[in-house]
This record gives sequence, C-alpha cells and structure tokens, in this order.
Amino acid sequence: MITLKLKLLCLFLLTPLTLFAQTTNAKLTKVNGTVDISEAGKSIKPETNTNLSLNAKIKTGADGKVELLLDQTEYLILRNQEVVLKDLQLKSFISVKPTAVPAVRGLYEEILVQLEKESAEAYKEYVKAKGTLEDHKGWKKVIDLSFAKLMTAAGKESFNLQYAIIKDDSFNAGAFPGGQFIIHVGTLDSLDKKIESTQKDKTESLDSKRESLLAAILSHELAHYYNKHAFQKIKKIIGDAEDKKAVTAERELISIRFGQEMELDADMSGFLYYQKAGYDSNGMVTMLKILNELQQEGLKNSPEAIPYFTSHPSPHERISQFPSDEKELHAWAFTMEKTFADIQLGQNLKAANEEINSALKKYKDNSELLKANAVCLHKIWLDTVSIEEMGLRSIISMPAFRDEMVFTGETGKKGDLQIPGDKDKYYAAKDVYLLAFAKSPDPSFASNYSVLLTYSDEKDERLKAKQLAEELVKTPTIQICNNLAVVYFQNSEENKSLEVLRLIAPSLYEHTQKIEIGSIFDPNLKAQLLAFLKEIKLRQAANDSYVSDLHTPILNLALLETSIGDKKVGKEWSKEYLTAFDSDSKWAKHLAKNSETKIEPADTPTKSASLEGVEVGSIEKQLNLKWGSPDFRFKKGNLEALSFKKYGATVYLTKDKITQIKIADATSFKLSNKIKIGAKIVDVQKLLGKKAKRQGNYLIYSGKTKLALRFLNGLLQEIVMFK
Repeated sequence: MITLKLKLLCLFLLTPLTLFAQTTNAKLTKVNGTVDISEAGKSIKPETNTNLSLNAKIKTGADGKVELLLDQTEYLILRNQEVVLKDLQLKSFISVKPTAVPAVRGLYEEILVQLEKESAEAYKEYVKAKGTLEDHKGWKKVIDLSFAKLMTAAGKESFNLQYAIIKDDSFNAGAFPGGQFIIHVGTLDSLDKKIESTQKDKTESLDSKRESLLAAILSHELAHYYNKHAFQKIKKIIGDAEDKKAVTAERELISIRFGQEMELDADMSGFLYYQKAGYDSNGMVTMLKILNELQQEGLKNSPEAIPYFTSHPSPHERISQFPSDEKELHAWAFTMEKTFADIQLGQNLKAANEEINSALKKYKDNSELLKANAVCLHKIWLDTVSIEEMGLRSIISMPAFRDEMVFTGETGKKGDLQIPGDKDKYYAAKDVYLLAFAKSPDPSFASNYSVLLTYSDEKDERLKAKQLAEELVKTPTIQICNNLAVVYFQNSEENKSLEVLRLIAPSLYEHTQKIEIGSIFDPNLKAQLLAFLKEIKLRQAANDSYVSDLHTPILNLALLETSIGDKKVGKEWSKEYLTAFDSDSKWAKHLAKNSETKIEPADTPTKSASLEGVEVGSIEKQLNLKWGSPDFRFKKGNLEALSFKKYGATVYLTKDKITQIKIADATSFKLSNKIKIGAKIVDVQKLLGKKAKRQGNYLIYSGKTKLALRFLNGLLQEIVMFK
C-alpha cells in the first residue's frame, strides 16, 4: 500500500490452522546464546546452515534464540524453550500477523471465502466511516481506465472490482484482500499539484499525465491483491510465555520487516503490470519521488523517526529498485537512512561510523554528517562505560537522515580526573565533536557535546561543559535541562543536579498522567499514546539500554534521590518509575537494585479471580451449588451460555467446564480481587497495576485468570474472566 500513514489495511484475524507435514528436515538460519540441539540422544553443534531432521530437539537457554526454516516458513524460537521440530508441523503457534496455510485445497478455499467475507465487511465499514465521492475533479474516468489497463496487462483471472474515492485529504491508497480498493482525495490532489508544478510538455493531455502517475499507485495495490499477501506464510514465534513484553516487541519488529518485504514485492509485481500496460517506467519513479517529498516534509515534524519501525520501505529504497539515471543516488540515500537509524538506536555503530566516514569523503566537511559521526563515536565510547560510572542517564539526541542534509545547492591542565571506559574512543568522539560544533552548533547537538566534555580528564573542559550547558538552558528543552543535571552531577555539584531534576521531573510526571487520563476520553490522544508506548517497546527490543527522553529525568531523579537526597522520596520515585514507565531496561534494573525496590509484575495477578465463589475452570455442578439455576440457557454445539441476572453475569461452558465469565450489569458484587463494575480506572490500576495489554476496547491482564476490562468515561463497564 502506498500511504504516509504506514498502515496495511489488508490483514484480518484468522484462526491459526494445523500444519501438515511437507518436508523431512529443517535448516538453521541463525543461532544466538545458549542453545542445545540433540537427535536420538546425540548432541548436535548448533551452527548456521545446519540441516536438522524433524526428530531433532532444540532447547534454548535464558539468553538463547534460534531461527530456522521449515516448510518455507521461518520460525523464531525465543529463550527458555524446548521444541521438537516435528511438532512444528502438527501444532499451531502464535503468528506475527494473521496467516492462512493452504496445505489442503478444500481448507484453502474455506479460508479464502471467510477472508473475502471479512474483507467486504471491513471495506464497507471503512467507506461508511470516511465518506465517499462519486467523482473528484474528473478523476473517475482516469481511475476506471487505469484499472482496466492494468488488470488486462496482469493477465490474472477476473474478479469483482470495487473501489471508492474517499473524503480524506491524506495521501493514501489501499487494497483490501477481497478485491476492494480505496483512493483518498488527498492522493489525487497531490498528483494534480505535481503535474501543475512540472508541466513542460503542453501537448500531453492532463488525463494522460494523471493516468501515468495514478496507474503507478494502482498497479502496486493490485499486486497486493494478486499476490495474496494476506495469505502468505510468515515467521512464527515460539516465545517465553512469562516474558510477554520481549516477545511482543520482537514480534512487532519481525512483523514490520515482513510488511516491508511485501511492499517491495508489490512494487516489483506492480511494475511489471505497469510496463505491460504500456506506461513509461519513469512514471513509477516520478510517483515514488512524490512520496519521498511528502516523507521529507514529515521528517521535519518528526526528526527522530526510525525507518526500521515503519511498515513501509523508504521511498529511496523503492526508487532504487527501478531503472533510472538516479538509481545509485537513491540507493546511497537509503544507506544513509539506515546508518542514521542505527546511530539513533545505538546499534551496528562500528559499521555506521565506517559509512559516515565514507560519506564524508564525498560530502567533505558536511556539518550534518560530522554531527552524526560525533554522536556515533560518542555512543561507541558510552558502550565501554558502565551505568555505575555514568551515574545519571544523559539524552544524546540524533535526528533521522533527511535529503536536505546533503542534497542542497550545497588546552587545560591535567588533574586527577579519569575518563571512564575506553579513552581512545572518547578522544575520537571529542575530536569529531569539536570539528562539527565549530560548523553547526545547534542547541541539541551542543547539549550532546556538553555531556561528552563533562567526562573529560581535563578540569577546564569540564568547566567548559558546565558553562555551555548553563548557557543552553536559556532555551530549555527536556534534553537540555536533563543534560544540565548530568553535567552538574559529573562536576561534583550533586545538589545543583538534584535541584534541576526536582524542578523538571515532577512536571513531566504530571504531564504523562494527564495524557493517560485524557486518552480515556479522547480517541486521537489515545492513538498517540499507544503509538508512543509502542515506539518505546520497539526501541527497547533493539537496545535494552533505551529509556524515552520524556521519562529520563524521572529516572534520574529517582536515582539521585536514592543516592544523595531523601531516601524515602527516592524509594517512592523508584517505585513509581518502575511501575508506571519502565521495568525492563538496563537502567530500570540498575535503579531497582540501587533503591532496593522489588516490583511484582503488574500484569500478573497472583491469585485466580472469582465471582461469588465461581471461577473459570469450575464445572457446572459447582456453579449450580453456588448460584442456583440460570435465568436463561443457550446451547450451540459444545458451547453453552448461561445467564444469571442476579449477578449481572453470563457464564460460558464447553463440555460442562466454565471457559469464560462475563460481567456487565451488577454493581453490588465484587470479584475476589475487589474489582467491580463501575470502578474508576485509577482504582483498578491501584489493584492490578498499569501494565495491561490493550486489545480493541479492552485492557487485558494476564495471570492464573486472565481479565479483559472495558472502560467508558473512566469507569469499568465490563469484566471478562477467561483462561
């Protein structure tokens, strides 16, 4: 799909299917950490590209991870697992994305019918919610002609084409898996704007120019449909059930990668349809350039965006797949995007440093490249420094790569101070900082520089760091204020550091609380909050030292109160930070150790929840003894639903065993964990914690009994108990 919103519309939930045996062996593609592999009692050395029979057993340790290929499906086996390969063909495991396995023709057709039904319903809902136009500025005839040419050129079997022009000003077009398509008005207007700004050939009609650009978009969307991307088998994840956050984050990263691969696949297939339909290949490149222009505008508003975390590939990567005079230029720009992203995430830093140095040979003394290199070397040095030596966490900002960065018209006395970590790497970073700072001393970069200097073994450089940090705070940001506290701390002015953190951290905490409460009533704010939390999880999956900039001053205040301030206050801040914001990063574990704060997993209630003596897993006889006869009974196959008006509950049984209890009416009865209908969300979170997983309109808490809670206007409306 071609969209700046980066959402794939064509995936729907399907029940995982049983896999049928197709091959007799598997191939290891990646092995990390402690992994034991055995077959018929014999140990096998876990090495990449090793072939294993289906009788092989894989056991991963606490740090182990295995990737393998079986039946053209990739599997990721996470830590603390024990798996026999033949079981992978007999069992269903959780999918990164919905997947259908066409192992049996009849089964394939059954799932296809189901998917088409769901697709039609989703398309209908989307169109109804957004609103449509019969035509927009004469575009309908162009859309009809483009679809007709492309579908003929594709040479595929015909289908019942449906499309809608959507009343939405965003640049977006999409394919549903049942053969329905949407085109936003904003897309059509953007194409017209491009045509108007580049109109040189007056002999070519407006409709011809429109068709050339629009067909490039529609060919991509048709390829999504023809290639059955909603059906493609993708990587399955077998993970430690007790480590849901790690599994979810890694699953999301894999999901994104597969989404990008499908987009590139749709590009190439669509390009073939496009050429066969008689369109000039330059039209495809021109359309992708429009998309790149829009992305560059977006990056100005979101300078720290990470391309690894978007479901669509970079326009530069996409353009580099097609023949054009600028193919190599776009391939290089894509390399820079990845390099900057690696520096942002603090990964692959050695390779990133080499790429930046290579780029500096081409764009000599370019200030943006120099700054990127300085931050890269800064982080390389930080990797050699322990958290204990750092004391507080600094915020080292790094923007995403933007085209305009390169594509434009274009001594003190030694004291007894010690540089922590690798001194050579520290000096290498400092040299590049000095060069870049002289060329472009923007506040964010200058704040990075002040932090590096404050670890110097020269007193005058530490003094310079303090003077620079104090000067920068005249235009305060979270980064600048936090880093001033770090500089004070490293200059042995801990009380000043504490003063700064006491000033900014509480206001940030209050701000996050307001966002959380506001999200209950504001769908847009809720969507932004979920996106923010997702971003944190993805970054922590890539780098376990990551802490969000918004939460870093709160972390530092907890650390400093614990070490030199009010120990009781430090304990309170530590517990709040570890409960509400982060309990998984290296910094969180360091804080928990220093403050001696033990946090029980907030999403794992220790006891099974029950209502008036009845819990999930009980048999009907126990239910009747506790609650008496139901007011209403409904049965379909093995599933039976029993309604009890007194308790405001519906009980679901399968083969005489309670599988689910739903409470939606009664306010006078409490669960055994004191939760009841009508409770405020803040009171529920005090009892269960805040680390619930959101699924649709529900917050899901996992434990011996899982709870799905639905809130409206901050009050609990429905409770679902299930296993």
